[in-house]
Amino acid sequence: MSSVPQYDDAWEFQEGLAAVRSGKKWGFIDPSNRYVIEPGFDDVLPHREGLAPVAIDGKAGYIDRSGKFVIPPRFDDARQFREGKAAIRLNGKYGFIDKSGNIIIDPRFDGVSFFLYGLAAVRVNNKVGFIDPSGNYAIEARYDNYLRSAMDFIELNRYLYKRESNKSRIYD
Repeated sequence: MSSVPQYDDAWEFQEGLAAVRSGKKWGFIDPSNRYVIEPGFDDVLPHREGLAPVAIDGKAGYIDRSGKFVIPPRFDDARQFREGKAAIRLNGKYGFIDKSGNIIIDPRFDGVSFFLYGLAAVRVNNKVGFIDPSGNYAIEARYDNYLRSAMDFIELNRYLYKRESNKSRIYD
């Protein structure tokens, strides 16, 4: 009888690795169920665009597929990369970094989504809008509903278009 490692929690495989928790610590395994990165992190998200956000001792940073820190843990929260940018939280506000760890959009938002099709939803003072990759508003934060991504924006746009073509205005 072969021994199959048991895990307390696991993420699905992304980019050839799966995050797994043994006890209170997270690590990463390959498809043959071998540890590539030994458990040692308090929290993780799967690799995306070659980097995985990990938390250790209350701070979050990013590791590569070998487990080496590429961006040292210095953020209060860290999200996965999308379109070359990742959301981070510092002092209660969200902004975005590039893959070198440089802050490219200052942390000034109460909440954010990831970038998709060049836009990210942002929440400020309980209003939602969209920013472009430079951090400029493509759509001012004026909506009450929290849209999580550009896909939600596309759906909103379809809805607005349908309503407008029926001569019914629901915006401004």
